[in-house]
This record gives sequence, structure tokens and C-alpha cells, in this order.
Amino acid sequence: GPLWSDASELIKNYDLEDKITLTGVLKPIEILNLLQIMRGAVQHSVTSPSGDKEGTPVSILEESSSALPVVSTKHAGIKEAVLNGITGFLVEENDIEGMAEAMIKIGQSVELATKMGEAGREYIKKNYEMEKQIGNLDFIIQSSVQTHEEINSK
Repeated sequence: GPLWSDASELIKNYDLEDKITLTGVLKPIEILNLLQIMRGAVQHSVTSPSGDKEGTPVSILEESSSALPVVSTKHAGIKEAVLNGITGFLVEENDIEGMAEAMIKIGQSVELATKMGEAGREYIKKNYEMEKQIGNLDFIIQSSVQTHEEINSK
């Protein structure tokens, strides 16, 4: 994307070429393979100057369902998808130090990463599976129809 060259330059300037790989666009199987070897996932989402927010990033749901602990920000729907201290860590938007501390905790402890990752997988399974979401939507629709009928019958 538009920040590719800036990110590449930062990696080079901080001598991190052996620690950070910018993969570019990947095929789904390549993403799945990466998720299986990662210790955790990081996404630092922020509200844009115009106030725009991204909702709940699908990537966070995918990472959690792959048993990865997530380190992210208290932004939009992320607060509902990641349980702070249970399935990962959440910090305030633009809290670079807090983000770094959370990443270090995950990076230093396989046990913590595994525990949080498994909790994340169970949480996503329980709360975000398609059948559950369809059931929730059906309930909302049925309740709306019933309320509408009650209002019209008066």
C-alpha cells in the first residue's frame, strides 16, 4: 500500500531486516501457514482525523480463531473482540509504549501466549460463529416485526 516504502525505510533505518518481513499480498493458504507459526498478532488501529473508525477488523477475528493472542487498541469493535488480559492485551490508541510492553509480554512467554490464544479461540467460537450471528440477527428481526405489529394494532 501507500506506506510500503516508509515502512521499508524504517525497518532498514533501525537495522531490523532480519526481524521484520513485509510480505505484501498473500494467498489465503499462505496466510494460514503464517498464522500457524506466529506467537501473537498486533494491530494498532486509530481513529482517523475525520473521526472514521474501521469497526471490527476481520483479521483480529481470524487471528483469535487461530489461537493467537492479539495485542491491539481500544478502538471501535476491537474492544468487544479482544478481552483485555484474557485473550490478548488492549491499549489506548497511540500508546506506543503500552503496545510495546504488551508485545514483549507475549513475546517472552510461550505459556502466556498459548493460554491467551486458546481463550481467544474459544471466545470467537462462542461469540462470532456464523450460526450464532444468524440467530442474533433473526432475534432482532423477529423482535422488530413483533414490535411493529404491536404498534400498528393500537
